[in-house]
Amino acid sequence: MVGETFSAIMAAGSTFGNKDSPVPVIQIGKPGESGSIEWSDMLVQTQGATPGAKLIEYNLNSARGSGIWDVHTRIGGSKGTALQIAECPKYSVNQNCMAAHTNVHITKSALGAYFENNWFWTADHDLDDWNSTQISVFTGRGMHVEGQNVFLWASGVEHHALYQYQFNNAQNIFAGFIQTETPYYMPSPDAKSQPYGRSDAFADPDYNAACPPGGICDAYGLRVLDTRNVMIYGGGLYSFFKNYDVSCSSPDAPNGARLCQNQIFSIEGESSVQWFGLNQVGAEQMITIDRQDKAKWSDNLSVYPNTIGWFTYSK
Repeated sequence: MVGETFSAIMAAGSTFGNKDSPVPVIQIGKPGESGSIEWSDMLVQTQGATPGAKLIEYNLNSARGSGIWDVHTRIGGSKGTALQIAECPKYSVNQNCMAAHTNVHITKSALGAYFENNWFWTADHDLDDWNSTQISVFTGRGMHVEGQNVFLWASGVEHHALYQYQFNNAQNIFAGFIQTETPYYMPSPDAKSQPYGRSDAFADPDYNAACPPGGICDAYGLRVLDTRNVMIYGGGLYSFFKNYDVSCSSPDAPNGARLCQNQIFSIEGESSVQWFGLNQVGAEQMITIDRQDKAKWSDNLSVYPNTIGWFTYSK
């Protein structure tokens, strides 16, 4: 499938109405199927309240040469979505602005998934407003990877309530030049109190247990859970805002502190990770392993971002 001028597929209606029982908008293969996919230059969207929408579900055991190029998800913030300034003004939590359960799910049956140049975005502002006015659109999960031999080249996942990327019981993941942003509305509500709640059925993080007492508990940029052989080449996990206020990440912040949230990158369980070029902004702790903080931002400051050239961990 090849889109012309970024053709859009949009989900709407009661089929996608249950936040605890997600339904795929685009399903690539059924569990156990093998085959090929070549998909490029398209958008996947939602309209109105669709808290049970899973925008892309990838189940396929993929043949060599299969992949997804220049396919993006754009949730809210554009005409026709009913998720713009009038419906979803910032500083509000509106049930009609709960717009997706999960952005992308590479399931445990997937093998050889290849993604290149993808932006999986929940709107933080209205693209069709002259002033790009900020809005509050709520989605639960970003990119949930459970498959094997997964390749992610040049992708961004932004503004999801529970996490941006989660590698969960997966194997052999290469992620090159990845990027995340924490939702701008956080911590009002934060990752513990966001409207989707958490569920063991979807292996969601338990922020009540993970967050330090009195801490700023915002969504992870990346969570690695019981996942082997993760190789990341270049990536930025960014937290710029606290309740839409950018001063928490500014070099001019009081005492020079950059503290929009406490933790942003979590490794848990039986996992192995290598990361070349780990860059972050706005998080107090750069790396947390089994709920123990391992790298503070101020020890790794490099001009504006915090940077670690090479990091490796295996358990």
